[in-house]
Amino acid sequence: MKKAIAILVTLVLICAALTPALAEGAIKRIGTLQMLNMTEADYSAVQKMRAYAGEMLNEQGIHADHPYYDGMMDENVEVVYFDSLNDMIMALNADQIDAIDLNRTTAEYLCANNDNLVILMDYEAENNILTDFLFNSLMGFDYSMMLPEAKQDLADELTEALYSIDEEALDGIAETYIDGVIGGEIPTVEMPVFEGADTIRVAVTGDLPPMDYVSPDGQPSGFNVAILAELSKLLGKNIELVPITAAARAVALASNQVDAVFWSRSCMGAQEVISNDISWMDLFDPEDEEDAALLDLVNNQLVPAFDYVGYADKDIPEGLVVTGCYYTDGTVLVAKK
Repeated sequence: MKKAIAILVTLVLICAALTPALAEGAIKRIGTLQMLNMTEADYSAVQKMRAYAGEMLNEQGIHADHPYYDGMMDENVEVVYFDSLNDMIMALNADQIDAIDLNRTTAEYLCANNDNLVILMDYEAENNILTDFLFNSLMGFDYSMMLPEAKQDLADELTEALYSIDEEALDGIAETYIDGVIGGEIPTVEMPVFEGADTIRVAVTGDLPPMDYVSPDGQPSGFNVAILAELSKLLGKNIELVPITAAARAVALASNQVDAVFWSRSCMGAQEVISNDISWMDLFDPEDEEDAALLDLVNNQLVPAFDYVGYADKDIPEGLVVTGCYYTDGTVLVAKK
């Protein structure tokens, strides 16, 4: 279940002969959860890139899992930030926005529990390199923890513990708290308690069920909290869960209200490509006619159109650091049927 970024970058590349599902130009306003460091204008530019990439894929005759419309988004698409998932869903139902931008797991959970919602622009099924890099790695959710630079030692300790979680154990946690709850009830998580041990205060938002969830009685739960419980056992430290809004994450860190936030959208896939200086050329076989055509498409159209290097670092505020990622998810748009 743990998705290695290196494998992700070599998996998926073009997909979506997007059949019309909505009127052309229908998506003019997209809602998303408050970013840490990107302005709404910055993220509007990302959505325009998403539309551009989708149109390019459409021209190639590649099919998405769910139908989308030919016009993709309005050329002046606007992004609106929300402090909570509930506020965003209410805005969608009230037609104040046309779609919401979410990680795929939460989108599937919402659509399974809301008959009036549908996923759009999902590129998961096609095994192509470009779509995977764009929609799963680059514009995807790579879940990490974020901490102040002054707590780099703790960040390193958490990263080591995250990477030491047994693959079988991780699969079991994902089965219980992700696969097993789509359309169902999210079970609570029992946090270990160690007498006299250090305590790590971790902020959770509850805005990405079943990944990150706070029950009606205020009990944090979901996959992320289950991972935190596993980290607590591995480190022999207590973890105190501090519910906050998405918008309050950076402030909570800067003011030392918490030691870490869990989750942050780290774009680790893009960062790994950049740090390892992986060339697009390495992902294609130039001797293969189809690969050569795709490589030409990437080099001459996609790469010049979008600064993916800048985007990878864009949402990490100065003075903060991220741990290694513990789970990778793609992004999709969710709209009313």
